[in-house]
Amino acid sequence: AEDLLLVSDTTRARAALDSALLATRGLPEYYKAGLLPAIATAYAQLKLRDGVDRVLFATRDLSEEDKAGLLPAIATAYAQLGEIRQARAALDSALFATRGLPEEYKARGLTAIATAYAQLGEIRQAKAALDSALFATRGIYEEDKVSVLPAIATAYAQLGEWSKARKVVNEAKSDELKSELLYIVLRHWAARKHPALQKKLDEEKKKLDKEGLGLF
Repeated sequence: AEDLLLVSDTTRARAALDSALLATRGLPEYYKAGLLPAIATAYAQLKLRDGVDRVLFATRDLSEEDKAGLLPAIATAYAQLGEIRQARAALDSALFATRGLPEEYKARGLTAIATAYAQLGEIRQAKAALDSALFATRGIYEEDKVSVLPAIATAYAQLGEWSKARKVVNEAKSDELKSELLYIVLRHWAARKHPALQKKLDEEKKKLDKEGLGLF
C-alpha cells in the first residue's frame, strides 16, 4: 500500500512539474530563467531524467546571459541523477555562453559554473572558473561588485582556497563590502578549523544586526 501511495505521489508531483514547465513558455525570459533551475532540481529529486532533459531543451531560446547562470543548475540536476556526462556537457555549454558577455554577467556565470564543478568533484576546473570570474571583476564598476564578489569569496572559501579568498577581499574598495567579504571568509575558515569560533561569529553578527550596527 505504501508503494502504491509513493507511486501516486510521484505521479502527481510529475504532473505538477510538467504543468509548471509548460507554463514557463509564456513568461518573460527573466522569470522563465528564474524558474527553470527549481523545476530541474525537482525533476532530479524525483529521479526523472527525461524531465531534466525537457528543462534543458527549454533553455534553447534564452539569452547567453541567462544560459550562463541557468545551465550550471541543470548540470547539478544531472549530477544528482548520476548523469555525469550530461552534467559536463551542460557546463561546457555554460562556459561557451559566458564568452562575449559583459564582465559582470561573465563573473556571475563563471562563479555558478565553478560551484557546479566543485559539486561534481572536479576541483581543478572549479578553481580555473573562479580565477576567470575574479579576473572578470576587474572590469566591473565598484558599486556592481557588491552583487558579485561575495559569491566568489564564498566559492573560494568552500574550496579551502584561503589565499585566493583574501585576494577577493582585497578587490573591495569600500569598507562595507570589505567587511562583508571578511566575514564570509572568516566564517568558512572557522567552520573548518574552529567550529566554536564560527558559532561565536554568528552570534556576534546577530547581536550587531539586532542593534543596527551590523558588519555590513
